[in-house]
Amino acid sequence: MVSRPDLPLVTSRGVPRAPCERLRLFADDGVRLNAERWTRAPDADPAVALLVLPGFWRRAASSGTRGICQRLVALGEVTALDFRGHGGSSGRYTFGREEGRDLAALLDHVRGRGAERIGIVALSMGGWIAADLLASGPQRYPEVRCVAFVGTPEDPNLVRARWGIDLLPMITFGDLWRVPRLRPRSLRDPRPRTSENLAKIPLPAAFLHHRDDWLVGFRDAEAQARSEGGPRTLLPFTEGGRYHADSLVHFLPEPFFAALLAFLGPHLAAGTGEVA
Repeated sequence: MVSRPDLPLVTSRGVPRAPCERLRLFADDGVRLNAERWTRAPDADPAVALLVLPGFWRRAASSGTRGICQRLVALGEVTALDFRGHGGSSGRYTFGREEGRDLAALLDHVRGRGAERIGIVALSMGGWIAADLLASGPQRYPEVRCVAFVGTPEDPNLVRARWGIDLLPMITFGDLWRVPRLRPRSLRDPRPRTSENLAKIPLPAAFLHHRDDWLVGFRDAEAQARSEGGPRTLLPFTEGGRYHADSLVHFLPEPFFAALLAFLGPHLAAGTGEVA
């Protein structure tokens, strides 16, 4: 791993500055991964780490991702990942087939830094990747105490890009010209539904989803909230437009962060035990 602690301070809309450094990690198949680590607030718990997993086409440096990170430092140290094929990471994006390796490398890294309680905030396709990895070995990462899924698709085999007026306010210039590197043939591989993976995960999970999400229907969140496993919490949003995933950060910041922090805080507090 190569650390770049000399990165400048960065900001998001209306959020105070926070120190950020770039990390270099490696997945177990040799893919080089880029991540951004955010220093926790002075009064945050040093035993807590939070991971932010962007959706397809988003990066650790995307404005929505950074906006989430800067709010989560109130709870602990925060690290956001560039999945393979995105941002500063090498390799090609496989739509979930190999990205679990990237998340596993990040989990191993934060555990190696001494994190005792880990919370995951997973956006869109990042949520499917998190559920798939955790379902493959529920006891593999006992430090993970909860997962917040934001706009996660129920069936990734059916997700397709949609173009039109709804897309315009969701695109930032910085992401528009950074086209992900893909392995298109990986789309042929069938993947389990998110709720099928969740049934194998005895962790508290929250599902933050706009009722009029233009890309991933609200029924997806409802199906996931009904899944077996651990405690499930459905947190719908109705205000404004038809927002997907990290657009909630920009267009509904106060209700979004109020719901997110209210879910994460109690599950990451000192004294909370491992989920059996």
